[in-house]
Amino acid sequence: MDEAPSLPPRRRLTYGLFLSAAALRLWLVLRPVEALDALLVPDDTWFTLAVARSLARGLGPTVDGHTLTNGFQALQAFALVPFALFGLDGDALFRANCFVLLGADLASLWLLARLARRHGGAVAGCLALALGVASPVLVKNAYSGLETPVALALVLGAFDALPGLLRDPTPRRAWCFGLVSGAALLARVDAVLALAPLWIVYLNHRNYRAIARSMATTALTLGPWWAYQLHRFGTVTPESGAAVRALVLDHRLHGQSRSAEVLWALGQTAGHLVCDWPALMHSPTLGFSGGRALGLAVGLALVLAALAAMRRAGAVSPHRSTFRALQCALGLYLAFYAFYLPAPWFLRRYLSVAEALVALAVSVSLGQRWAALSPRRLGLGLGALVLVTGLQSQHLWLSAPRESLDGGLVGAKGYRAPAHGILRHLPPNAVVASMQSGALAYWAGALRRDVQVVNLDGVVDGAAARAFSSQTLGAYARQRGVTHLVDWPYNLDVMRARWGAPLPPLRFLGRARRQGAERMQLYALTGPTE
Repeated sequence: MDEAPSLPPRRRLTYGLFLSAAALRLWLVLRPVEALDALLVPDDTWFTLAVARSLARGLGPTVDGHTLTNGFQALQAFALVPFALFGLDGDALFRANCFVLLGADLASLWLLARLARRHGGAVAGCLALALGVASPVLVKNAYSGLETPVALALVLGAFDALPGLLRDPTPRRAWCFGLVSGAALLARVDAVLALAPLWIVYLNHRNYRAIARSMATTALTLGPWWAYQLHRFGTVTPESGAAVRALVLDHRLHGQSRSAEVLWALGQTAGHLVCDWPALMHSPTLGFSGGRALGLAVGLALVLAALAAMRRAGAVSPHRSTFRALQCALGLYLAFYAFYLPAPWFLRRYLSVAEALVALAVSVSLGQRWAALSPRRLGLGLGALVLVTGLQSQHLWLSAPRESLDGGLVGAKGYRAPAHGILRHLPPNAVVASMQSGALAYWAGALRRDVQVVNLDGVVDGAAARAFSSQTLGAYARQRGVTHLVDWPYNLDVMRARWGAPLPPLRFLGRARRQGAERMQLYALTGPTE
């Protein structure tokens, strides 16, 4: 009897790396919710879950059950509505979200390897997988509970689909490209930074029939949600963007420098390949001392190396126009988030597409240099790469911290336990306001439906955003009937500066569980809010 043919060594490496990544990620999403929350989950995650639950309850896109908002990324919330319709809430809805993200993350990883193989050969595909198996930044992005892996998979899918569409513009390919483009914009509106260069390449081929099909499919995908936003909010961009911009400007008043913002963005984009460098640099003022200076310097050096790798990769890619679009997309992401919206506590997530594009370019460039290696040497090199990144991220699979390991401008995690503690301290029918209201609003809707939560930084409340910018938070709090304030001391100082009048007398009620160096404090308002 003939033996079945064995897989080529490089194909075995590819499958082995992918299965290793899948096993590690499955182990991660099955970990206790308390551990995942403390390790990975920011406050914004709970906004998305609250919107999905609200849509399932027929209340529209709202976090607090009263205030309609478009300050969230729509596709992720829409994808969770069916789970909420089946009655999932609290930890169960969060867990369902983790499995949605698992599928999207594995699709992203496979597409990254496929693109690297297409542009640089089989070894480049293996390198891309090796970089992604245990990358601390890629894993943290994917399982923060937010839309990052979904948006990344769709953007990479668009890059993957375009060469075939240009070569053979069948109706099916044109419709699929339009669908993926529209879904990517629903996943994150800043996907336009990647899609714009791709569509320019597409338009330049002047197959107007195929282009019309793609445009129509994109319009049909986006149309219902964008029409609702235009009617209700007068814009198709999330109102959270303007609120984050206002927070960036506020941090500049407290010492955040523009040069540090640019270096932070550069370090985040390239430094993630072997280590989460920005995690070494967190500081309330983004200064240049100690480990932060080292982290920024290493990040900048890696950016320069990545740019050189991208140039080499572009020269060897058989799909030059698509690769030039990739380079342009990287530049647009960096320019937008380094100069216009440099929010360091969000850049790990905001720059996820840019991080993946750098990993792709480096994989293609090194793949050409490693192409002649024997399977044994290649396997040892890839194993060493996985080991280096794995040592940086081993705590994600093994530790069970009670409080956030992140802090400062990297952004503290672990809002679930503080929200539970605060809700236990609140009297019946309390109206509690916070700049960080996501977990409070979500868990109030699950555990304390008599409590109303008011967002004060404007991320999911356009009226609050206008009050924040005009320094009239006190009038807005009075309008909403706020009875309690809760937040970190720094944010309470920000509220005080934006109140528009002396903050009314506060009665201290207690502190929540620590989030690393941070700790939420709860106060009752004992006088008029204005």
